[in-house]
Amino acid sequence: MQTEKIQDCLADFEKAAELGPEVSDVFHHRGQVKLLMEQIEDARKDFEKAVSLNSDFAVAVVQKCYADYRYAMQVKDVTLLMQTMHDFRMAIERFPNCAETYVLFAQVKTEKQEFHEAEKLYQTAMEIDPHNASIYVHRGLLLLQWKGEIENAVDLMKEAIKVDDKSEFAYETLGTVEVQRGNLVLAIELFNKAIALARSEMEMVHLFSLRDAASSQLKIASKMGLGPDILKGVS
Repeated sequence: MQTEKIQDCLADFEKAAELGPEVSDVFHHRGQVKLLMEQIEDARKDFEKAVSLNSDFAVAVVQKCYADYRYAMQVKDVTLLMQTMHDFRMAIERFPNCAETYVLFAQVKTEKQEFHEAEKLYQTAMEIDPHNASIYVHRGLLLLQWKGEIENAVDLMKEAIKVDDKSEFAYETLGTVEVQRGNLVLAIELFNKAIALARSEMEMVHLFSLRDAASSQLKIASKMGLGPDILKGVS
């Protein structure tokens, strides 16, 4: 998957499913890949299979909820959408110590613009898993979208990097915010750190495009004598 050989990856999962048809992890991981590929219906089937093999597999249960939500939105199935909301709440009751349950439900709440509820879910997730950098980043993005609180969002993203200095997601997201704030040198340095952590060619191409766009803006701004924010580097 990391080398973008998607078909080879799926073929490997197919073999794994044949060798271990009772191993829930196989179907769970294949469901994750299919979800990333936007093969929502197939992902739902894999998550359903994973849960049927192990009903106590918390992450598979909640990812099935999320896949069901994505499918309900895709086909505009109001009944399934309502059932999905119920299933998320039941998952939280069953697995109150699984941070992923709160994070995915928070993402759904954010999409539905139920921001206050999303914020509470992220807060709980951070309490459960304080060393998970991505939760800090997602909560920062929520604050940006909900209240436009850019300073608080940046603080959360910086905290994410303190928690995990190998978080490509944190560097990329903070870099994108710094571009918007006009701190182009800082943004370029953050993108470079994300590039060094990229796990696939696709991710690297995306990050290079972000860095190159920031570099182009920096050159134009420098020629026009704009600054000094554009010259701010990592302190």
